[in-house]
Amino acid sequence: MASLLDPPPFSSSLLSNTRTSQLASAQQYSSPTIYVKPIGSHSKKASAVCSAGGGGEAVDPSPSQNPNLALERTKDRQKVVRVAWEKLVRWSRSWRSKAKTDVLERTNKVVVLGGGSFGTAMAAHVAGRKAQLEVSMLVRDPRVCESINERHYNFKYFPESILPENVVATTDAETALRGADFCLHAVPVQFSSLFLEGIVDYVDPGLPFISLSKGLELNTLRTMSQIIPQALRNPRQPYIVLSGPSFASELMNNLPTVASKDKKLANAVQQLLASRNLRINRSSDVTGVEIAGALKNVLAIAAGIVEGMNLGNNSMAALVAQGCSEIRWLATKMGAKSTTITGLSGTGDIMLTCFVDLSRNRTVGVRLGSGEKLDDILTSMNQVAEGVFTAGAVIALAQKYNVKMPVLTAVARIIDNELTPQKAVLELMSLPQYSEALISYTEEPHFPLNATKFTFPPLLKACATLSNLYYGKTLHATINTLGLRYDPYVISSLINMYVKCGSFISAVQLFDDMSERDGLARDVTVWNSMIDGYFKYGLIYEGALQFCRMQVSGVKPDGYTLSILIGECRKLLGYLEGKQFHAYVVRNMFDDDPFVVTALIDMYASCGRPIQGWHVFEMSGDKDNVVAWNAIISGFCENGLWENSLVLYMLAKNESCILGSATFSSTLTACSRGEDLGCGMQIHCDVMKLGFEGDPYVGTSLLTMYAKGGLVEDAEKVFDAKLNKKVEIWNAMISAYGGKGCASDALNVYLQMKVEAVSSDCFTIRNLLASCSRLGLYGFGRALHGEVIKRPMQGDVTVQSALLTMYSKCGRMEDASAVFSTMKERDIVAWGSLISGFCQNRKFREALYLFKVMEADGEKPDSDIMVSVTIASTGLENAGLSQGVHGFVIKNGLEWDAFVGSSLIDMYSHYRCPIMARDVSLDIPHKNLVVWNSLISCYSQNGLPELSIGLLPQITHNGLMLQNFHDLGSVIGSSKQLQRQPVEEKGQLDRQRLPK
Repeated sequence: MASLLDPPPFSSSLLSNTRTSQLASAQQYSSPTIYVKPIGSHSKKASAVCSAGGGGEAVDPSPSQNPNLALERTKDRQKVVRVAWEKLVRWSRSWRSKAKTDVLERTNKVVVLGGGSFGTAMAAHVAGRKAQLEVSMLVRDPRVCESINERHYNFKYFPESILPENVVATTDAETALRGADFCLHAVPVQFSSLFLEGIVDYVDPGLPFISLSKGLELNTLRTMSQIIPQALRNPRQPYIVLSGPSFASELMNNLPTVASKDKKLANAVQQLLASRNLRINRSSDVTGVEIAGALKNVLAIAAGIVEGMNLGNNSMAALVAQGCSEIRWLATKMGAKSTTITGLSGTGDIMLTCFVDLSRNRTVGVRLGSGEKLDDILTSMNQVAEGVFTAGAVIALAQKYNVKMPVLTAVARIIDNELTPQKAVLELMSLPQYSEALISYTEEPHFPLNATKFTFPPLLKACATLSNLYYGKTLHATINTLGLRYDPYVISSLINMYVKCGSFISAVQLFDDMSERDGLARDVTVWNSMIDGYFKYGLIYEGALQFCRMQVSGVKPDGYTLSILIGECRKLLGYLEGKQFHAYVVRNMFDDDPFVVTALIDMYASCGRPIQGWHVFEMSGDKDNVVAWNAIISGFCENGLWENSLVLYMLAKNESCILGSATFSSTLTACSRGEDLGCGMQIHCDVMKLGFEGDPYVGTSLLTMYAKGGLVEDAEKVFDAKLNKKVEIWNAMISAYGGKGCASDALNVYLQMKVEAVSSDCFTIRNLLASCSRLGLYGFGRALHGEVIKRPMQGDVTVQSALLTMYSKCGRMEDASAVFSTMKERDIVAWGSLISGFCQNRKFREALYLFKVMEADGEKPDSDIMVSVTIASTGLENAGLSQGVHGFVIKNGLEWDAFVGSSLIDMYSHYRCPIMARDVSLDIPHKNLVVWNSLISCYSQNGLPELSIGLLPQITHNGLMLQNFHDLGSVIGSSKQLQRQPVEEKGQLDRQRLPK
């Protein structure tokens, strides 16, 4: 759209009414390349000459000779300019008015997708803009369609409001979309993707979409600006977002905002929708408009809860203000402009939704605060409250962008039944007041004049905790102004703030600037902050290089430097590299530092050398260091030497060391792994004597120990004795029941956990999914999948692998494939789970195809996957393919694995090739009962009973015994077969060949 600053295309009709001198002045005003000397009208002898870079020169009497002439010229020039400007303004207004009417006149049909309240209101508004305009509503309910077409009202949402005559409804997508100039999308966000995919064949690639839906897609966290082009499979599909304070019943009195990166489209929609009763503002900040429109619904639920609990207006104002800040923090992290959040589509929409009773989301919150159940509330509503679904995405977004959002997160937990409104209020009131600390300093009258170097470290820590990078940068500027930029403690706090706020590049730049000054470059605290920052971002190698650079600079590391270096590098270090670190510690006399000693013990334990860790502990001489005791006890236990852990526990008691929670947890874990219930009961007595029975970690270890020892009743007693049960103790009880095959009891514990409003974690979900797999509870497992999507655990590989196994065991391979396709990181367990699932459901071709995809992806198969691949090749009855699988097994060095060998034996038994099965068994150095049983079955099924019975002496010679009925049944069957058949001729086994 043209603006007043653009030069107008002057027409001949406009110029004909202007005198020659006025024309010259107008040209001078509008074109800087034309120089004009206007001549007063009273001067008959004077003339005007216009020059555009050439031509003659105007003849002008000298103003000094005639002062009146100069005055007249000035007045005449002002008049000419005024007249030309008035004509220019009139032309601009008429041009804009014509442009507006052009969009409306050119528009013949508008389609509205969805027959809800807001879609109906927008259809009525657009239809009222032009009587000849066809407005077609695509609705799902035939009764709504009939109501609109025959009685001209929507009986479900607006039974008392008559719609314009040019509003029609249909249930046929092709009819609705045919010939449409604009499309208003009013379908709820959670159903938009599926809906658009169903009508994609009827959508013109150039049809502009105006999104009226607010929210985030729960599964993918996508906004409508992402859903529309992806669902329509057209990245260039024109779209625009309409948001702002607008209730459907009061649409004519509200002021929405349209946002689009396409200025022409935004201008066209503005002209199409704007009227005397509806003002449209434009914005290019699509992200800000969408995030504000989505999260304000969640905040409205929180406001409703406050209203329902009768907490008063003060609490309401404080909560909404905090919620606005949280929305702004997240939106700016996602790339939005803060001005958008504080504008009409942000704060304006929030105020309307949070404080007016017409809000559906606020109504949900009021009823939740009054004590109603969420399921009952949603069942009684005939409209969708988007905030209920969007709340599930809040926690994932806060985790993804590292933003603390206590108010909105509390709403999500209340909706998930993990927190009661009363507990949520207590948690919010007990939060650390970091924001208040920042505000109190900024409101100090003489701040920052009275600030010192001791003022800024706690303020920067508050910024880091709140992930408030903007305020942190403001403090950084203040530090520079006050000349405190070279204080080492301030610099260390700044580096930590930038690291925790996600601006690692700023931290590196600050550190590099600091290293140029000799005084700061020699301060070890600054180096520690930077090295720790590298490690937190997973840059282990770069962090180690900074340690080398520190030494070259002549800075001597302290105990903290070495402890974080050894602690972070221990997973990458081998035994020899670890000894080099140890030598450096001894040379620099840090072997008495408790943090360094503990780090060395952990490092040796991770290298599988806990004895070396014990030598480090003995050399330190500090037998009162309980942290070191815990590290050495845990180190022996992790390496399978649980007896040594119990001995060390007794030594720690004899040294009169003050034992703690970690000590008992590590020792009870050792008892659990060694199944030493006697020693575990003695430690239980010590736990009760020292008052640690209420500790959640100790309680979890006790419960696990009793459960693994088969004493489930004792585990239940430990569980019931806990008054304030944390999630760890719930997980231990669920795992105890699941491990003993009591899957239904495990699910009952989970239901009780939900009643107690305890938030589940990854361990909870994994154990429950295992129970669902055993019982084949597809519905329960799918409900757990929904909870996974709402929480940050959606990206956890172990949880996704458990989901794959559950869906596979329930025969739902489509769901399993869908989970697998959403996995960003696929480990060998995930690949194996899906391949095994295909085999279990007899989808052998799919299993082999997935195996080829895995191989092309560079993933090396393990023994479990090769067992599944062998089963798949056998199931396809393809002997050549089976031989190829055997060759692949040999190529990858897995022929020695007992389980792979057993599957190969079963495969050759199926093809009636016992000689090949025998050769496979000879390649297995350590045969277990599974291998012997497969070989016995192979001989029995191929008419060689005497060979089956002949394997018994070899089994007993290897110290094994046939323990289950399947093994014994194979031998008994062979003996009966031997009695019925004559003795086979010699060499029968050697004549077996694989079928062609």
